[in-house]
Amino acid sequence: MKPDSEAGIIYGLRVIAAVGGGFLFQLPLYAVQSTTVNEHLGIATAGITFFRSVGQAFGVAIGGTVFQNEFDRYASKGVADATIPKQYLITGAQAAGAYKVIGTFPENVVTTYRYIYADSLSKQHISVFPVLSSRFYWPALSFSSRLLLSHKNMLLIRW
Repeated sequence: MKPDSEAGIIYGLRVIAAVGGGFLFQLPLYAVQSTTVNEHLGIATAGITFFRSVGQAFGVAIGGTVFQNEFDRYASKGVADATIPKQYLITGAQAAGAYKVIGTFPENVVTTYRYIYADSLSKQHISVFPVLSSRFYWPALSFSSRLLLSHKNMLLIRW
């Protein structure tokens, strides 16, 4: 996505992400609760909540670092290309709260910063995608290992 993308694309992608996130947020918790005996229900629920929180913390830390570094790289390139005058330079650390300040800049600098934000966010999403997509492989691996273990136990019982 770019700042000049059509509204249908922007809102369509947001709706898809929101619906998908809504389904993925509670379903793992329900899956754990439905397969756990009552005496272990509390620890199972706490475990999935804990690991979700740890994953979110790592995601924010890694994503924020990638965003700030890419923002700094693109802003430095803008200064070098003379599309951003030095007095209008915003660093990656300042980027999260700089919307109002950037709005006071000349229009060509504002447009450059819109593209810097969009490109930095794109790099952030690309950098965390492998980690996010790996969560779809864990259930398959877990199921495969349980299947192999149960098959191995059946062979041991027969012997």
